[in-house]
Amino acid sequence: MGYIKKYSYLRALFIGVPFGISCFIGGIMLFIEIPEDVSKLNMYKGEIISYGMKDIYDKEAREDFNVYYVDVQDKEFYTELGRNIDILKRDLPILFKRSKNIIVWCEEDSFYIEQLQIGENLLIEYTPPYWMAHFFLWLGVITLASALIYVIKHPEDLSGKKKK
Repeated sequence: MGYIKKYSYLRALFIGVPFGISCFIGGIMLFIEIPEDVSKLNMYKGEIISYGMKDIYDKEAREDFNVYYVDVQDKEFYTELGRNIDILKRDLPILFKRSKNIIVWCEEDSFYIEQLQIGENLLIEYTPPYWMAHFFLWLGVITLASALIYVIKHPEDLSGKKKK
């Protein structure tokens, strides 16, 4: 039994603590890096050339994704979020008949649609993904706290001696 406890202690010390610290720092960095409003995103204006559903093969994930794309002059923007696809499928053909002018907001070095406006109609509104930052922050806090509590309260597991 001492063998198992010794490695549980070492796992908590060398895996739990660094993982908790990494997630905690990652969560804080996400809070800093996520653009808080649409003014911090890149804006592209132009006329719609084509739009619709498209299959994209991701080499890293080794799977196909269905995305809704909007081709604006020389750039192709896309979204894979289900609710955005539903909105674009429903409203884009109707609004395309009225106006071909589009404004798309994206993060830097990305063509993923964060906010989209056709003419005067805002179809997709930007909401900062703070849920990711909260997830990593709280995962880090919980993992770090539980690993530190175990390491501090049970040092006898490393030596194999019984608790007095």
